[in-house]
Amino acid sequence: MTPNCGSFSDFFIKNCSHGRHSTDKKHIDDSVFNGKPIVSDATRFYFELFILVIANAIVSVFGTLSNIINIIVFAKMGVNDVVNVSLLCLAVSDLISVVFIVWCSICWGLSLLDPPGLPFDPITFLFVTAGWPHFIFSRVSCYITAMVSIERCLCVILPFKVKEIITPKRIKICLIFIFTAFPLAYIPVLSVHKLVRKFDRNHNETRIMLDFATNADRIQTISDYINDIFFPTLSIFTVIVSAIVTTRSLHRNAEWKKAKKIGHTLTSDVDSSSSKSNVISSKEVKVVRMLVIICVMFVICYAPYVMNLYAVSFHPEFAMFRAYHNLFVCIFSFVFLFEIFNSSFNIVVYYTMSSKFRFTLLELFNRGGQATHIVKK
Repeated sequence: MTPNCGSFSDFFIKNCSHGRHSTDKKHIDDSVFNGKPIVSDATRFYFELFILVIANAIVSVFGTLSNIINIIVFAKMGVNDVVNVSLLCLAVSDLISVVFIVWCSICWGLSLLDPPGLPFDPITFLFVTAGWPHFIFSRVSCYITAMVSIERCLCVILPFKVKEIITPKRIKICLIFIFTAFPLAYIPVLSVHKLVRKFDRNHNETRIMLDFATNADRIQTISDYINDIFFPTLSIFTVIVSAIVTTRSLHRNAEWKKAKKIGHTLTSDVDSSSSKSNVISSKEVKVVRMLVIICVMFVICYAPYVMNLYAVSFHPEFAMFRAYHNLFVCIFSFVFLFEIFNSSFNIVVYYTMSSKFRFTLLELFNRGGQATHIVKK
């Protein structure tokens, strides 16, 4: 992924076999790798093996199972509740996203092994069959998280009006829009990248490889800036602002309740009458806190990935098949793992902070006694 037009596809086609990419192999053009590499080929190999193959596979398998459970639990809890239907759709997009990472890890492992007679080039095959589908639904999860953060923020600052503004029907319309409009935005870039059977000179055989249209670089650049930088950045900014406003409003809500309990009026800028109109129930506070943690985890895990894309846009040589190929792969492996982590471990937050989720989950696994104990608590 690089916005430098006119060269991305040339390097990709010339060196399609990822196992052949090395800073100490003479078949690579000197203009691609100048000087001594910052990261050696051996170091890059271990990063690929232990993070992009093994760690990604373990986290994505866990994420697949956890999101299947999330989907079943939220579906059982009912889709007429705004929070439930949002988190259900978030689990669906996360599931699709991490399922493709399982296949991604397999392809990357094949690229390291580079077995003879393989009918397809692993890395180019990975990009089309796993990489882009993952990126698309990872972005969908990103936008759903932003939507949830806005909805919960309004729930705190306008508790008696939010049900009129945000209804289950409107939320479902928004979710349908997110699941259709944003994936459709990738059609132009997918249409100029196709898998075809062609001769691979690195292996001296015909294999399924990536082929580019003549305008691929220009479309790729536009897609990178819009789909992978602008909208994700906007989503992260929305989540951060919503989380800050929500947290401050919760604090004001707690102050009002405390003042009411001890029979004192609040001082400073907290007006008692206005605070009373903005007070929310303890049950809502628990839900909001849970979703704030989900949003914070999203920012921590997703922001490094977006920052990595900014680095590529500002310094095109910091990318795959470029001057800093090894360094890019090592850094990318970490930020990519963080992104997958965000899509895989929400179940831990749900189980820890939502008694209703715990009750439904335990009931699902026939742990009726423990579920009843949760209700009584």
